[in-house]
Amino acid sequence: RCGNKRNPLIRDEVDKVNAIVLKLGFRVKALLDSEFLKSLPGAPTAHAQKTPEPIGPDALRKLQISLLALAGLSPQDRGYKFAAWLKELFECYQLAPRSAFRLVGEQIDGSFELQNQSYLVEAKWQNAATSIGDLLTFSAKVEGKAVWARGLFVSNSGFSREGLEAFNRGRRTNIVAMDGLDLSDMLARSIPFSELLGKKLRAATESNRAFVPLRELYV
Repeated sequence: RCGNKRNPLIRDEVDKVNAIVLKLGFRVKALLDSEFLKSLPGAPTAHAQKTPEPIGPDALRKLQISLLALAGLSPQDRGYKFAAWLKELFECYQLAPRSAFRLVGEQIDGSFELQNQSYLVEAKWQNAATSIGDLLTFSAKVEGKAVWARGLFVSNSGFSREGLEAFNRGRRTNIVAMDGLDLSDMLARSIPFSELLGKKLRAATESNRAFVPLRELYV
């Protein structure tokens, strides 16, 4: 247990330690635990959440290497490990991620928090591009939750053109999407995850396109 009753450890001190450790390319899971962080004196309230700090080049490089390594796994293992990799990415950005969980009749691949918004996560790594059926299924999962819920669909193999066109037609999107090239470019160019997600949210708001690739957002 850190600190003592006379000199308790405060949230700001732990945040500074986490920032330094993450920039060195390491993580101390106990110090990143969302419940532990919320219990500390001085923890930000729902109206004063801090913007996640950028992570250092060593941590970015480790994420790049581990993402590339997933390609050599079997399809079943790859899908599971990809969801775990995304959780690690969210942990690096201090987004209080949650691992995959199951509700009655459905599976959710994870969730995270950013700027007082909660996001459900769908993670796919398959040979074929993601189709309209998978997009509709995940959108329905998000729609069935609280009205403020949002969804992030991450498909390493990308999305079929026909599926995206059909999904964008005649409905308001409640999800945004990323593909494998988005992830690779984001890490290679040291673009903060929160910045990329923010640009995708704005593009979706303005165009109702669930998927606008990073290469169109950064020209």
